[in-house]
Amino acid sequence: MKNCDEMVNSLLERRDRYTAEQEKRRKILTRTVTSACCACLAVLAGFCVYKAYAAPEQSDVPYPSGTIDEINGEPPTNDKIVINQIDRVSEDKFSNICLFWDDFAAMDKEELNDYYGVNIFPAVPDDIKEWEEQNLGIFRRNGGRGEVYWDGLAINYSNEDFSRSVTVDVVKGEPFCDILLDETLQKSTVNGIEAALAQSDDGYYHAQFKYRGVGFSVLAKGLTQDEFVAVVQSLIK
Repeated sequence: MKNCDEMVNSLLERRDRYTAEQEKRRKILTRTVTSACCACLAVLAGFCVYKAYAAPEQSDVPYPSGTIDEINGEPPTNDKIVINQIDRVSEDKFSNICLFWDDFAAMDKEELNDYYGVNIFPAVPDDIKEWEEQNLGIFRRNGGRGEVYWDGLAINYSNEDFSRSVTVDVVKGEPFCDILLDETLQKSTVNGIEAALAQSDDGYYHAQFKYRGVGFSVLAKGLTQDEFVAVVQSLIK
């Protein structure tokens, strides 16, 4: 496992590279590091809708099967897909969380899926790859062996030039700044689960839903609508 300095430097390097390539893209950012090895993170509270506008674009069921077949290898479903058009995503919904890296418990994919009780890794188009260097795990008190005090996790995928990307944020409980609470948005139904899907005027696709007790927030750029919906569908089985 990386030591404190290596882990913090790795986070800082990835943050700088990612934000430079992705313009307004926000994910978990390292803000300060104290002498006690406490990484104070400014955590984006989900993908909070600032204001909805215009009429949502709705696709009649059944949803086209092409993307589902290409990505998941499964037949089409009778999902109700509504893509709301929104102005932008709020960039000022942050909360400060102090995470001690000595408490970080690294986990592999199987362990993470067991912890959340659901698959949290989406199917993505072939040209989009999962980042190789990601600190996947949760934070537990007493040096990573005690009570869980932070299990918010960001999983990043992109192509080589970052023109196409997907980020999945997961947390037990409600999604960060749950846009399902926004009554102005029409809701989609994905494999029987209610979800809020939207496209912002900066070209990003957004999705939020709660599935088996886990809050998901999905952010995508450079994908077609079919590809984006297929990513969401791959997380709800």
